[in-house]
Amino acid sequence: MKITSQMNYAGNFTESIAEVVELEKAGLDSIWIAEAYGFDAARLMGW
Repeated sequence: MKITSQMNYAGNFTESIAEVVELEKAGLDSIWIAEAYGFDAARLMGW
């Protein structure tokens, strides 16, 4: 079974990345990021 989570695309990138790192350490397999007008999911993933 794969464990996934959704990530908020608005807010502080540094805090979001720190949260993803902790989730990966806990065994998370993938993160999903929604993309809405005015926010770029690819920029957050590249951060």
